[in-house]
Amino acid sequence: MFALRHPPAVETMPEDRFRGTMQRWTLTNGERRAIVCDYEFCADWSLTWRVVAGPTQGQVGRARQFQIQEVRADVFVVWFATMPGTTLTAVVDFRNATLTGFTGDAYETRPVTGTFCTL
Repeated sequence: MFALRHPPAVETMPEDRFRGTMQRWTLTNGERRAIVCDYEFCADWSLTWRVVAGPTQGQVGRARQFQIQEVRADVFVVWFATMPGTTLTAVVDFRNATLTGFTGDAYETRPVTGTFCTL
């Protein structure tokens, strides 16, 4: 006789913490402090952004893809290109609403830290 089993609980896929969301990242260190960007993590793994505050206010951009890797529950590494040859890699902590990482190109890398919220 076969035992009936309940289907497993539906789990949120790690990428669903990003895909289909709009997040506001506020950078808080170094030359990039006070830069505020709205990032739209699209369902097709592309990304668009708009700088809403800071010296480059009004700048917009699009990345053909972003990548994520779950570190543990509520903590993810996110990577995307911010412009040709320049990338941003950040550890995003949903529990503390913080991010820390690096931005740069083949010649120079700069640390970034900040906070974020989902819009």
